[in-house]
Amino acid sequence: MNTTKVELEKSIQEKYSVYISPIFSTINVALSCVGVMYISFSFFDISPPLYLLLSGFLATFSIYSLNMVTDVKEDIMNQPQRLELISHKKIVYMLFISSYFLSLLLAYMVKPICVLILLIPLFVGIIYSIEIRNFRLKKVFLGKNISISFSWAIEASLLPFIFYENNIYFIAVFSFIFLKGMVNTILFDLRDVKGDSVANIKTVPNIIGKKKTIMILFILNTLLLIWIYLFLNEFSSLLLILILWVAYGYAYLLFFCYKNPPRIFYSILIDDEWLLWMFIIMLLK
Repeated sequence: MNTTKVELEKSIQEKYSVYISPIFSTINVALSCVGVMYISFSFFDISPPLYLLLSGFLATFSIYSLNMVTDVKEDIMNQPQRLELISHKKIVYMLFISSYFLSLLLAYMVKPICVLILLIPLFVGIIYSIEIRNFRLKKVFLGKNISISFSWAIEASLLPFIFYENNIYFIAVFSFIFLKGMVNTILFDLRDVKGDSVANIKTVPNIIGKKKTIMILFILNTLLLIWIYLFLNEFSSLLLILILWVAYGYAYLLFFCYKNPPRIFYSILIDDEWLLWMFIIMLLK
């Protein structure tokens, strides 16, 4: 009886690791996109349309669902349980298509031009995830970091820009989100260095080593302080939040660079930081 119970618990745990955990992870990243969009609209001092936030959620969920399958061979060393996802590719592809179609429909209902903006991360996601004529952006040095950071930054900065055309705000929001994206994606590479090395993915830590990578991470986070100085006049009302945000970045860099925490901490402290600061901004408004 005990043996049967143990086997049942093991089976449930395996099913969770293979199916439920990746779904929750993808939903979590999509929610983070909502946080990014809300914050970018806050920088422009305008309220984001609800349909547009939902559209961004669905678009991100769609792309990361696709990426879960296309990256499974590279991720197998870091997350072995993902191998079984290959047998369910058709379901994931249907999820990808339906989610993105609904995302574009909602975006069109807000403003037709929003559709073009939401097609940018799709295009970047395709050249990042799918190998075309022996070329795949993920395997190019800094390709993953720049493409993900650019995709999030351009979408989040262009959407509020079409409601309030301010070039300074656009440059500021784009550069802030891009820098945060570079810090976070390189930090994730530091976590996945073993699997990426086996898959021959040229990440920053695999090319220059852990010590230099940590140095670069702290330099990138320090650039955010320079960013605050440059755009102080435009975002003086958010000054305290921005300083605390940079300090938060230093704190989790110290934590992740010199510790070896479980993967769940990366999701809570890094992916969810956008949600954290979104709620803080909402409370202070």
